[in-house]
Amino acid sequence: MKKVLVFSLAFVLIISALLLVGCSKEPENEPAAECPHSYEKTVTPPTCTEVGEEKFSCTKCDHFYTAEIEATGHTGGTPVEENRVASCVAEGKYDSVVYCTVCDAEVSRETVTVTEKIHDVQNGVCTACGGRESTPGLEYSQKADGTYTVTGMGTCTETDIVIGIYNNRDVTTIGYSAFSGCYSLTSIELPDSLTTIVNGAFYNCSLTSIVIPEGVTTIGYGAFRECPSLTIYCEVAEKPDGWSDSWNQSGCRVAWGCQVTGDGFVYETTNNSISIQGYIGLDNNVVIPTVIDGKNVTTIGDRAFHSCPSLTNIVIPKGVTTIGDSAFSWCHSLKSIELPDSLTAIGGNAFYCCTSLTGIVIPEGVTTIGYSAFSGCTSLTSIELPDSLTTIGDYAFSDCESLTSIVIHEGVTTIGDEAFYGCYWLTIYCEVAEKPSGWSYFWNPANRPVVWGYTGE
Repeated sequence: MKKVLVFSLAFVLIISALLLVGCSKEPENEPAAECPHSYEKTVTPPTCTEVGEEKFSCTKCDHFYTAEIEATGHTGGTPVEENRVASCVAEGKYDSVVYCTVCDAEVSRETVTVTEKIHDVQNGVCTACGGRESTPGLEYSQKADGTYTVTGMGTCTETDIVIGIYNNRDVTTIGYSAFSGCYSLTSIELPDSLTTIVNGAFYNCSLTSIVIPEGVTTIGYGAFRECPSLTIYCEVAEKPDGWSDSWNQSGCRVAWGCQVTGDGFVYETTNNSISIQGYIGLDNNVVIPTVIDGKNVTTIGDRAFHSCPSLTNIVIPKGVTTIGDSAFSWCHSLKSIELPDSLTAIGGNAFYCCTSLTGIVIPEGVTTIGYSAFSGCTSLTSIELPDSLTTIGDYAFSDCESLTSIVIHEGVTTIGDEAFYGCYWLTIYCEVAEKPSGWSYFWNPANRPVVWGYTGE
């Protein structure tokens, strides 16, 4: 009887346990419920570094259960460069960094050393060395060492061009006939990295000036052939051995030992003073600096601004004592020029054929006006000569056909041949009572009217 009772009690307990279980999973913090559970799933997504969660909640009662979702880990993107040290000035290096495309966290970082010379060009200028980027459109070929040769104008239509950095690499060579026959080219800037100018590179080109950097060790024959108006400014003091004997077949004017300022003034240093030898800038209104490299500018050299077709106005600084021969000749657009009180001499042909120049004041202190200094200045209507003047050279004012009057002070002891030839409307006022012996017999062959003993009244 006892066995039957024990068996019956055990059976009842088993059945009760099964009824209490009800669902296959129950939350541990709630008692079992007699509910036919119906679950709804919500998900908290995982991140790159944190686990996510799936939560199953019964829609009929309060109990639930959860399941963990593993963190996804980072997804690396394309490596990017950071902290570049341009190899144009030092040992090049940069950090190759990979960032997660999901959360932007840094995944990896590796420092890479660069042995090839590479620039870091931003907005047209290298952030490390300050080198300028080449004018767009020029044509190039790459050399085995990674540098470039410029081979021609390509699609470039500019008349003022810069050869500089291309594709973050140096340009080291001007190729064969690269700019041959470029009749519209007015200016070109060469890079310090240049080492070679090949045969005929600028043959029959319209350039009027060019600066050859001191690093150029090779120039081929005929490089500047048929460039009759060209002045070549060389940073080296004399012709290097690697330059062909026929590098300058046209006999272009060459100035040795020149340097260039950032704003385009070409100069040389002599006896601790500066002589302006040329101008390759693009401004039409030019103010020459008083001091360059801590030294005073004292001279405007021969042909310094010769044939600068766009130059309209120029200011020569205090301290300049001499304007050289042909310094401003053939500057057809030059309308005005300011001369300093320090000036003592104006060279021959200094303003020859400056056909837009209408007036000029020669400052007190000038003693000499050279031959043909103002010859062909067809628009010149007025000129003031100083009391200090002693010498007027041959043809000094010839063909100044708009000049109507000029006063020659008594201190002028020398006037050359045909000084006023072709001045059809000129009257000459002389403070002396008669022609001095030092004036040429042919000083006034056109017999322009002369007022002797002029007192200014």
